[in-house]
Amino acid sequence: GPRPLIVRRPDDRFATTHTGSFRAWGADVDVAGGNHLPELVARWVIGAAGRDAGDVDLAAQLPDPFDFRDVTVDGEPRPIVVVAEGPAALTARAPLTLLDGAQRIDDICAAIAAGDDAALAEGSDPFGDVGPSACAEVGLGTVGVWQDLAAFGAALRMDARDFTAHATYRDASHGVGYHVAEWGWTA
Repeated sequence: GPRPLIVRRPDDRFATTHTGSFRAWGADVDVAGGNHLPELVARWVIGAAGRDAGDVDLAAQLPDPFDFRDVTVDGEPRPIVVVAEGPAALTARAPLTLLDGAQRIDDICAAIAAGDDAALAEGSDPFGDVGPSACAEVGLGTVGVWQDLAAFGAALRMDARDFTAHATYRDASHGVGYHVAEWGWTA
């Protein structure tokens, strides 16, 4: 199939000099490239799906969902992998320990991933009721990525035919919110 597009925002707080490796985070797992944790995670997911994690394109922003040059390769839809962490304060074992408000913020992340109508409302900020300081307090450092994903989903809900969103995985067993979803659409 077409080469996947990894959308990530490099953050030097989560960078390593061990190219293509999770060694800096205590795991002896190698992937096909990358020096920032979100890219490493995306490459790991792509490899786990049986694809070549070395044959990817990288972007810092989501593409225009209706620009066929961005979302297809030779007329075939390309996989787009977006990596953004959830709150890091969901259990007592979490990096920031259990903090009030983390579950509410993780529920917002889950609603975005699942394509929830309210979370993808045109022109609204799904985190507007909680605010950026509450998100930062519970370790959600990628609010902007989640907001961009919600806006991307809102555009699809408004203008795409056959928009579907399915949450396929949610976990917080290590105290950090993990969400996996699959979105599809016809432009």
